[in-house]
Amino acid sequence: MHAGDVRGAFGVLAAYAGDGLPDALALLAWVTRSRGYVPLPVRQRRPRGT
Repeated sequence: MHAGDVRGAFGVLAAYAGDGLPDALALLAWVTRSRGYVPLPVRQRRPRGT
């Protein structure tokens, strides 16, 4: 469980944002490329009530 998961469940905007986000995304991209992972398609969810 990540704190962003909890904030996201309560509908907090930018639940996963933080000072370390750019570094974390850069690390994730590097690891993903270096291991040859294939990206998965993402389906956007519609906001509740629409």
